[in-house]
Amino acid sequence: MKLTKLGKELNTQFEKYKKDDKRAVPVMAMAFNEKKGLFFGHCWNESQKNNSKAKHAEILLLEEIDKIKKGAPFDIVVTLAPCFKCFMELYKNDKIKNIYFIFEKTWVLSKEEKVIKKIIEDSKGKISIIKFPKSISKKSIKGVDAWGKELTLHLNNNSNNKKRGKVKYIQENKKIILKEKNETKTKKIY
Repeated sequence: MKLTKLGKELNTQFEKYKKDDKRAVPVMAMAFNEKKGLFFGHCWNESQKNNSKAKHAEILLLEEIDKIKKGAPFDIVVTLAPCFKCFMELYKNDKIKNIYFIFEKTWVLSKEEKVIKKIIEDSKGKISIIKFPKSISKKSIKGVDAWGKELTLHLNNNSNNKKRGKVKYIQENKKIILKEKNETKTKKIY
């Protein structure tokens, strides 16, 4: 699945949920299978309205993927910061080919930092981190950051989803910023 197509769908979904609550940034998980023409997604913000114990969007998505016997593997896009449990569940699922996390920070405990770092290092290209840069062109789309600020999502069209190599970092500062729970300072660990 080309990132441009993923990006366009992300932008559509962002605009849809921003109409309901301009301050809220949708926490979404979406699955794509271009060959089979399959697409579906879940938004935690939407499910939370009716259920205070709503499942995270990533878990809802995995439940749907597991129901499909054929049509795998899927490319997954997750917006904002996944919790540690969701991160692990996505990574372990054998029906997922590539995972694109779109976030600047992830909220994890210090003991989980090393685990996530190691997983990304060993992912052989399965995991990509995408940050929202601030430029716009034919190869980019409008988006928002984790605080709801309007930004343009710059897409790396040179990426080859089938190529398994070094982990692809699509960021301005080339770092993943992990933040300790209950701390105000961020740690740049990569």
